[in-house]
Amino acid sequence: TQSTWDLPRYYLIFDEFEAAHPEPDVHENVNILMQSFIRQVQKKLKEWCERIHESELTATPTLESTGLRTDAHVNLFKMMHQQLDLAMTNNLPLVYVKQLVEVCREELIRFASNQIERLSKRWSDLSLEVLVTTINNSSLSEQKFIAEFLDDIKTYLSNASKEEEINFDDVELSFHEIAKTGLEGILNSMFKDIEKLVGELYTPKWLEGSTTMLDITATFDSYFKDLYEILENFYVLKAIKECADRLVATLLFRFFQSNLPIKPNFHDRYMADIAQIEKMFLLNSFTERKLEAHMLVLKGLGKLLRTLDLRSFLPDFIVFASSFPSCSMEILKYIMKNFVPQLDKKSQKELLDECEQVVEKFKHEAPTQQTSAEKSAQGFLNKVFPPAPTKEMQEIEKANESANKKTKPEKVQKKKGKNTEKEEYSQTSKKSENDFEGIPVLSGADLFGESLPKLE
Repeated sequence: TQSTWDLPRYYLIFDEFEAAHPEPDVHENVNILMQSFIRQVQKKLKEWCERIHESELTATPTLESTGLRTDAHVNLFKMMHQQLDLAMTNNLPLVYVKQLVEVCREELIRFASNQIERLSKRWSDLSLEVLVTTINNSSLSEQKFIAEFLDDIKTYLSNASKEEEINFDDVELSFHEIAKTGLEGILNSMFKDIEKLVGELYTPKWLEGSTTMLDITATFDSYFKDLYEILENFYVLKAIKECADRLVATLLFRFFQSNLPIKPNFHDRYMADIAQIEKMFLLNSFTERKLEAHMLVLKGLGKLLRTLDLRSFLPDFIVFASSFPSCSMEILKYIMKNFVPQLDKKSQKELLDECEQVVEKFKHEAPTQQTSAEKSAQGFLNKVFPPAPTKEMQEIEKANESANKKTKPEKVQKKKGKNTEKEEYSQTSKKSENDFEGIPVLSGADLFGESLPKLE
């Protein structure tokens, strides 16, 4: 009775005169009881959130018009509304309502963090249906449930204090991150399924006419068809775009890693694969305009594989270098190294000199003249051929190295000598034709954890 009548009346007297009210000593015991009550609410909320979190693994989803869903997030926010209704029904003082709202906010963020951790660490153990329902549920929470809960909070608090502001941006961001991490889990699963197939690309078996790329695109096509049925359309299109990004970077890395001799029929096999990729993505609602950046770099590379005759090669290289000057020479060296028959030293020197002049010309012009598609395509190449650091970056690196040397004990500096570094390099650079473990295609942010060795 004291907490629902005396305290509000006490605070109201001071609020009417817009005066700061001291905490009444006579209600110290009530305050202790209320703090105990709020701690108990938080404990119960935490337990219920953990149960809801685990229930998504076993709950039977239902197929709605926007995809597969469970009632996990419905129950989650129903539980949050109940706490607010309890405060309103019992007319709790504003100070305790604020604490209750903060408890709800903390538990929603904790719930999201648990979901993100499971998706990022255990995606390989989760079925496609679980990944999809988690994305759909969190998307609905972000778009609807959080806003409804926030509106109820603001409505209640505005009756007590018109100047009160509640910010739930961090909650919205947390639930958005659930969907984002879930989508990454789906992409990880897709690329895990083609891992062995990618390892077969640009091998003698592939050159003889294997169906490797047909199998890769069929795998992706099957995934996309399933996703259109059960995943929100926005995230299906996002998955297709992200898949195209990863595939281009993966193919580029695999191509330069394989060191397969480039024989006369190499170009035709390579371009047939590119046509198969283009066909698959266009059939899955990826427009030609969106696909332009992805095809630009793959097709541009294909043209360079046609011949190393100086007169016919140079025009194609000029076109390629005008779009991607920062890594054109690296690509040229790889092609020259593996082309069969090899050019004689004189022809190699002539070609390199001609191409270097072309690249130097475009290096200063490209940053301002690149189209949006070329800039996107440059990003794929940068994953394989990281651009050389600028003078400013080199100076910063040197300064950091000097600072680190001063702070490190001498014993630590002497632990690793030149021989040790060489041994480590030789171990990491040895890869068999079908060894695909060196290409971490499952990484979301930085697709590759290593760069290709430089060729002189």
